[in-house]
Amino acid sequence: MVVEGPTEVRLIRRLAEELHGAWEGSGLAITDLEGDKLEGSRPMLEGFANADVVALLLDNRNDVARVSARLTEAGVLAEPHVQLWERSLEEDNFTLDELLAMIAELGRRAGATLVLDEEAVLVARETTKAKGLASVLQRLARQPGHGAVVFNKPDLADPMAELILRDARRPIVAWVLAYPVAAMRAEA
Repeated sequence: MVVEGPTEVRLIRRLAEELHGAWEGSGLAITDLEGDKLEGSRPMLEGFANADVVALLLDNRNDVARVSARLTEAGVLAEPHVQLWERSLEEDNFTLDELLAMIAELGRRAGATLVLDEEAVLVARETTKAKGLASVLQRLARQPGHGAVVFNKPDLADPMAELILRDARRPIVAWVLAYPVAAMRAEA
């Protein structure tokens, strides 16, 4: 599996383990692409030619759809194994209210109180050049006027997993069941 970043790595591993069992010894590998720039990744993806399945999970930014289509046409990727989020992992699987609640909980655990509402986030999103909602939330939450809640985006992976495990009607669940969990079951 090739995913966009460390948040996806933590989330996918946690969900696969919760839905099936231990990741270690499963024969699965997950690679963090360290961003959504797929253009220069062809040599790495071609290096997975011996893998049974290569599943790609990225946000649909920076020409990812065009590049993944080109890689599919070239036979580097099998088309059914490409999942591109319309907006982002966070936005396509969680509401803004749910994301704010996760960040508030991270703040509480660190002794900070988040003072941020949906309206402030939406206004900031319209006036900032940040790529994704998670980046906007991270920048806003750190501001003293919003509670000085400092977190890294991968810190959201565990609260995301907990919410998904309580309410599995989210798009990411289908991908996790189709790739890591299906492969883990095949190995068992």
